Amino acid sequence: MKYKTLGMLKNAGMGKDVNDKMSGLMSTPYLLSQQRARYLVTVNHEGRLVQDGFLLNTSGDPTGYNMFVMDGDGAIYSGSKAELNHHSAFLAGGPVASAGVWKVSYGMLKAVSDQSGHYRPPVDYAEQVLTELKRRGVNVHGVSKEWVGNKSKDLAKAAKSADVTFERMGAKGVSNSRF
Repeated sequence: MKYKTLGMLKNAGMGKDVNDKMSGLMSTPYLLSQQRARYLVTVNHEGRLVQDGFLLNTSGDPTGYNMFVMDGDGAIYSGSKAELNHHSAFLAGGPVASAGVWKVSYGMLKAVSDQSGHYRPPVDYAEQVLTELKRRGVNVHGVSKEWVGNKSKDLAKAAKSADVTFERMGAKGVSNSRF
């Protein structure tokens, strides 16, 4: 594993997935490894984002953005919220290294945000996707970054002083976290 990961928030993430299913709303389809292949994002020789053999373009989404997640090994998955509903779908509720939304125009990354209610990644986790893209040859200079969270050490310090912990879902069940 190349990148640090964090689990989905139990109440804000797992709770929402269960509530959606129980209330008859569009439930979150947790993808198996073979099902997520069509959502995998790669980088071509020109440093452009590619998905399913075509340049990634998020302009077809009404918001102009698609959700994305990155796992601890640097594999990135992306899709429309209208199709998959929540970030938790990509890795079947498993831990992520980064999660958010991005705007991509014909393979060129234009904007990235850490907006994910299920994971609420601290900025230092969210930024890991830019590190991976840069490593693969994507020009991230000039990309608009819209971070809504804080760095994990700042969040942990504030949570400790307020005596607050959060429950996150992990491979071994629920664990407590300060962010």
